[in-house]
Amino acid sequence: MTHILNRTALVLLAGSVLAACSTYQNEGVEPVRPNFPVRQGPDAQTPPAQTAPMPGDTTPPPSAQPTSPVESRPLDPLPSAQPRPGDSYPPPPPPPAQEYETVTRTSATGQVVDADGPPQTYTVVAGDSLYGIARKLETSVTQLAQDNNLSAPNYVIQPGQTLKGPSSATKAYVVTSGDTLYAIARRFNVQAQAIADANSMQIADVIRPGQRLLLPTGFRDTGPITSTVRVPVTRSAPASPSPSPAATPAPAAPRPTAPEIGRAHV
Repeated sequence: MTHILNRTALVLLAGSVLAACSTYQNEGVEPVRPNFPVRQGPDAQTPPAQTAPMPGDTTPPPSAQPTSPVESRPLDPLPSAQPRPGDSYPPPPPPPAQEYETVTRTSATGQVVDADGPPQTYTVVAGDSLYGIARKLETSVTQLAQDNNLSAPNYVIQPGQTLKGPSSATKAYVVTSGDTLYAIARRFNVQAQAIADANSMQIADVIRPGQRLLLPTGFRDTGPITSTVRVPVTRSAPASPSPSPAATPAPAAPRPTAPEIGRAHV
């Protein structure tokens, strides 16, 4: 029995010490303040200090009461979406359609002139004489002998020998600016290679204005070549008006100067 009383006394003594420690405040020590703002005013009431519950105390702690009534209201509506700055501008207009015009171009417009063609040739057969060959080539015996380096007076020739006669009369085309060998061949209804062979040149050689090209045998002049093409129209921007010349102000008349003091005037 004594043992039970002693234990009860110890429990009560411990609870008293704990309660004293919870309410004891040392002198010179600042009391603990809450870390949230507390409204102070004439209507503010200081809540009573709460102490730690005593052992065995079953009284519930007082519930917190709101300092002001709580109101309930619906939330404000969200602002309506505003158009972005770029949405208020109309889309750019489509680019203008490209305009075309029909242009007629003419090529191979050069003149056809008389020219000396390649020399005529003749192959000697048995029984030929230089006099007879000269008549066939419409030249003189002396000219035929000079063209073939034959010695007078015998003028010996052999069967199978090729004699060169005088130059033949032919036609030539005078090249103009922008001409090509193919356009010239198209005008005269021949192959471009035939014109190159008649002039001892390559088909890729450059031809120049004023150059004469011998026309091959069997050519037929069909006139300048005309072609129709469509080209885009290029419109120049309108020229801005030049500013009118500004009027030049008239020079100001010189101001009369006062006579200097101390100078004698006659």
